[in-house]
Amino acid sequence: MPLDLKPSRIKLKAARDHIERLKNCTSPLDPKFYDISLIETREPVIMLNAPKCYLLVYKPKEPVPETLANMIGDVVGNLKSALDYAAVRIDVPGTYFPTAPRANLPQLASLVKLEAKLPGFRDLLLDRLRPENGPDEPLWALIGKANNENKHEDFIPTVTMVRVQGINARYANTTLNNCAIVGDAAKPINMIKSFAPIHFSSRYETIVDLKFGPGTSAPNEAVVPILQRASDAVQCTLDEVDKMANS
Repeated sequence: MPLDLKPSRIKLKAARDHIERLKNCTSPLDPKFYDISLIETREPVIMLNAPKCYLLVYKPKEPVPETLANMIGDVVGNLKSALDYAAVRIDVPGTYFPTAPRANLPQLASLVKLEAKLPGFRDLLLDRLRPENGPDEPLWALIGKANNENKHEDFIPTVTMVRVQGINARYANTTLNNCAIVGDAAKPINMIKSFAPIHFSSRYETIVDLKFGPGTSAPNEAVVPILQRASDAVQCTLDEVDKMANS
């Protein structure tokens, strides 16, 4: 049966474009997400003439994990749409590509419908694309979350600042050359504290470690590589379906 998968491949390309955008925003972290500035304050002591205190502070401008979760959701949503568009082309509108947990696939109504329209689809899915205990199951679980009303909870990453590197600062009798500060990118960080004014260079780079949270489909896995693998799995699926339908 002739099968046009062009709409699916357009969605796959959109997913990959979003992955590239996510990578560009986080390697290094885009300055639009944070600010590093000097703050003049006083020590919180109960005394007259409390001494001035100077802080070099990292501060997020917006909720970094939640903002990045929306970008991750865009990627996964496009991957799910790419598969669903293929299912519609095989059968009829309203048929969804099977992305349920592997144990539930054999009884899935959509699998029965797709097999009836494209004989061999069942074996392709269960034996080659999603074999039992296959290494890509976390990827399929992630894609399947795009149907879940609470999907953004699964997509919220942990954003740990590995380092703000290349810091050059001078205060009192201290000079820091090409130093690095480590902390949580989602929270304010007091990087340097001094009772003398701080002079620092703005030539620094913020490197973050972007991973899926411990309760997600791919716990503690680096986000960008997992999304790239998921997009590869979808491309493989589309290629195999295309070959089966159009050979």
